[in-house]
Amino acid sequence: MRGGNAVRMAAIEARRQLFEVAAGMLSVRPEELELGDRKIVVRGDPKRALPLGEVAHYAKYIMAEEISGRGHFEPDTVMRDPKTYYGDYSSGYTFTAGTVEVEVDPETGQVKIVDMASSIDLGKAINPMACHGQNVGCVAQELGIIMLEGIDYDKQGRVLNPNFVDYRLPTAADVPHIESFLVESHEPNGPYGAKACGQVSNIPPAAALASAIYDAVGVRINEQPITPDKILRALRDKKEKESAPA
Repeated sequence: MRGGNAVRMAAIEARRQLFEVAAGMLSVRPEELELGDRKIVVRGDPKRALPLGEVAHYAKYIMAEEISGRGHFEPDTVMRDPKTYYGDYSSGYTFTAGTVEVEVDPETGQVKIVDMASSIDLGKAINPMACHGQNVGCVAQELGIIMLEGIDYDKQGRVLNPNFVDYRLPTAADVPHIESFLVESHEPNGPYGAKACGQVSNIPPAAALASAIYDAVGVRINEQPITPDKILRALRDKKEKESAPA
């Protein structure tokens, strides 16, 4: 959210600079201009317009001026008194939830992910396609950590899988269908009501997957990655406990 506000303010500053250059090119005042369809247009006279690229080119190569907007954002409450941060200023916390359906083969310990869903409350989806991509991408990244990625050591502490041939990362073939849901609320302190979207929805999948495996075969794996051998070991331990005399 802070980054988004800073970017927004930088864009406003860049627009101001572009308007000043375009105003000279069009012989009008900057306040008479507006943006429209990648152009700077004279308000009320759409025929008098200049493409943004042309204005930027003119600024750099004719006027020798760089269009460079900079933005800075810090909550006023933090600047006054850090102690009031959580009381007076909303940090725009992002909320997320995930579900997963699995099939587990008790003979091999193999886990098949049948379906997954991830929802994220991001305030306002300014770019919905990018937000869906971020949501699904975070889940896919976490699936690699949960199911595949793990560093193996020998008895001397040497890494046995130090390269991407032996250290498995998820490919497109490893990622199941992931249904993405964007829940829009409104964050008054965010840019256009938006909150964060990245690196949030990779939190629920681990717990959801471990819980789904437990629901399927009755064993809970508490360490990552969740591999077939760990599931088989847990199933054997469970069977031994159940068959042990009281």
